[in-house]
Amino acid sequence: MTSRITHTFGARLRRSLNLSTAMVAVAVMSASGVAMAQEAAPVAQTLSEAVDDQVQEVVVVGTRSSLQSAMNRKKRAGTVSDSIVAEDIGQFPDKNVGEALGRVTGVQLSRDMGEGSAVSIRGVEPDLNRIEINGMSVLSTAGNLNVYGGGGRSNDFRELPSEMVKSIDVFKGFTADMTEGGIGGTVSVQTRKPLDFKKPTFSITASAQNLDTMDGWKPRTSLFGATQLFDGKLGLMGSLNFDKVVTRGDYYDDHSWARLADFDNSDEKTVSYFNQTYGNEVSDYISGFQTEASCASIAAVGTLTAAQARTACETQWYDYQPRVPRYRVWTRDDNRSSGEFTAQYKFNDQMDAFVTYQKNKRTQVLNDINYGTDFTTLDRLNNTSTINANPALNGCGTRIVAANAGAVPGVVVDENHNVTEFVVGDCLGTTGRGGNNAFSVSSRDFQYEFELGIRLLRFQLQW
Repeated sequence: MTSRITHTFGARLRRSLNLSTAMVAVAVMSASGVAMAQEAAPVAQTLSEAVDDQVQEVVVVGTRSSLQSAMNRKKRAGTVSDSIVAEDIGQFPDKNVGEALGRVTGVQLSRDMGEGSAVSIRGVEPDLNRIEINGMSVLSTAGNLNVYGGGGRSNDFRELPSEMVKSIDVFKGFTADMTEGGIGGTVSVQTRKPLDFKKPTFSITASAQNLDTMDGWKPRTSLFGATQLFDGKLGLMGSLNFDKVVTRGDYYDDHSWARLADFDNSDEKTVSYFNQTYGNEVSDYISGFQTEASCASIAAVGTLTAAQARTACETQWYDYQPRVPRYRVWTRDDNRSSGEFTAQYKFNDQMDAFVTYQKNKRTQVLNDINYGTDFTTLDRLNNTSTINANPALNGCGTRIVAANAGAVPGVVVDENHNVTEFVVGDCLGTTGRGGNNAFSVSSRDFQYEFELGIRLLRFQLQW
């Protein structure tokens, strides 16, 4: 528990005040007997009120015990380790256990929609680290953005409320008594036990969070109780937690990039030509041309005709553009509930046993909305009046090719020869050209439910 320092100093204060009264009386008497007679009553009354109103108790609450416990754990460990200890209910440094682990040196936190989910130790990915709760290895069945509904050897710390945790030890090395399996390290989580408390304890925690990009406040509640029976030999403890988290992630997504034309008409090459199919000799010959205009004089080389060699030469000035640019919005509605009941019995000062049952339930709904267009061909830039408009082509202008793409308005290229903006053409009469079927909206929903029950019976012997 948090260190408490209580001092009752009423008697000491009274003695000090009495001494001060006597000193004041002597001083007044030496000055004037009349003044003493006139002022003695008010001074005595004031001092009497000060004694009646004095503070009877001073309580100092701090985190020194918690910090000292963490330092002692590190000092006693047989290998490199760091610890986080919470002495009071609800006083864990973060709502999320993973977020708290991110404070430890050498531990990197993986985030999912802004929430800390899994940890890497010394740069080793989460799946190669070992997680244990009260000495029992645990795995994760939580889904993520890459594997929907999939699990792994890593643990999702969002499933474990911080109110249930007493301490976390991160071991970056190994000792003979540790269970093998953690290449990067081992994270050992210890939950609270009923006999850890010196007296009956009850705690209620309620909070809410609001995300700027979502509407409404979402609740988080925790109920905790612990008591001791039979002169402190039997301890009972229970806790219930509920957390509703609604998050949103906005992303820009490009599935692939291509180089279809030289949009910026720059004298600088985008890349130097190389094609392993034709070998170094052909590639070196083509890359030796330093201006796009000089490619017109290229001769046939290797198996390439003069026309093919010219096209290959000109591609060195082609700019990069995304084929399928998309704006994606991910929303997640996550409901998490957990409960734990623990009974602990102390046989003597050296031996005790406890039995615990913990259940975690999580229901998550993910929605993925995609707003996109495609830029897989230059036809997407066709306008009704683009370069020599041709009414015979259903109102579309001349087809855009690499030779005339540099004259198309609305294409913005940065200094690194990447297309950052383009305007879809207003040609609508021909399939696949201009704005014809240029835009799309798609939505996908994923839902999964997760339940985890842990039953544990353990005897502990200390000597």
